Amino acid sequence: MRKKFLPKEHGSVMVAVLALVGAVAIILGAASTLTTSGYRKALIAARQLQALYAAEAGIEDFLYKKNNGIDISTNKVGEEESNYVFQIEDFTFKYPKIPSDTMDFVGISSGIAKTITCNFEEEPSMPAVFRNALASETDLELTGNSLIRSSDENKIHGNVYAHHDIEAKGNTYISGAAISAYGTVTIRGNATIEQGILEGEAYYQEIPEVTEEMRITWMNKAQSGTNYSDDLTYSGNNNLNLSNTFIDGNLHLTGNTHITLENNAVVYIRGNLHINGNASVKGQGIFIVEGTITLNGNMEHVLNQPASVAFVSLSDGESTINGNGEVTGVFFAPNGTIKIAGNSQIFGSVVGEEIKFTGNADIVYNVDLLDNPPPLNPNGVFRLTHWEEKFS
Repeated sequence: MRKKFLPKEHGSVMVAVLALVGAVAIILGAASTLTTSGYRKALIAARQLQALYAAEAGIEDFLYKKNNGIDISTNKVGEEESNYVFQIEDFTFKYPKIPSDTMDFVGISSGIAKTITCNFEEEPSMPAVFRNALASETDLELTGNSLIRSSDENKIHGNVYAHHDIEAKGNTYISGAAISAYGTVTIRGNATIEQGILEGEAYYQEIPEVTEEMRITWMNKAQSGTNYSDDLTYSGNNNLNLSNTFIDGNLHLTGNTHITLENNAVVYIRGNLHINGNASVKGQGIFIVEGTITLNGNMEHVLNQPASVAFVSLSDGESTINGNGEVTGVFFAPNGTIKIAGNSQIFGSVVGEEIKFTGNADIVYNVDLLDNPPPLNPNGVFRLTHWEEKFS
């Protein structure tokens, strides 16, 4: 006989089934909650990481633009009261419109923001081409008994670079290499090139341009200091300290005038620069000259007092280094010619669109420039020294 369940027994089974179903539901619900919670945590973590990457991209974007003379607002997609806003693919980042020693870089991903607070130091900078004793954008011909060497051959040799042909003639002596990117190097007579010849596009070195933005930056910095509305002449016995100085005319130094440039000073000259006699310049700073530069003076280099001085002619005319005295510094004519005449002694580096030799020059590359470069970039180089991360 088949056994029948009584109503009471049937109810007990249903309660047990329901209890089991409830338990399973609780377990599944808990598992579902855990799964959802874990997914959300993973999603938040992923977005936080994306925001971090976006903030880091902002730092790289800023440093690249700042150190290459590019307007930092380039490629912005928007702006706020204090910040520019940028977007690269799905990344959004923003940073201040005005560079400073301390800056906040914010990366954003799906509403989650990551802020990196950065500390920067601004340092003088010098393009790599100024690691050569001589560098020309056109052909370079070395004549007579010219000597090209280094003040410390163990650190760097006295190298010569040209975009095009290099010809070493007479008794020319080069302690380093002769390097041509798009031409050939020819040796004639008793010329010597100790470190050999390097030719080919792989050896190309950029000779930088002076942009209008750079010129204005230099001029504004000079005008923040002492301003002269006409020519300025110093003669006789003078010992002067110059900080930022703007001269709306020519500057003429003669006699025993000795000038020390202070704190990366910018001396901006609307006319020409003439240095004659025993006049000398030392310290760390830069002369920006809209006209030409004529140096007949004797700026003797003093050991343990590195002279990181740069002379920049913006003219397309001819600047001259002449006489038998020693001149010290970096000489740069991006649009013009530098003529090295007589028995000139140069302690530093010479870079120009064209360089002419008309005598027996003795050029010694100043290795002090490697560690104490003159401020050839008006904005200096921004170097990241510290950062701190935080979520917002």
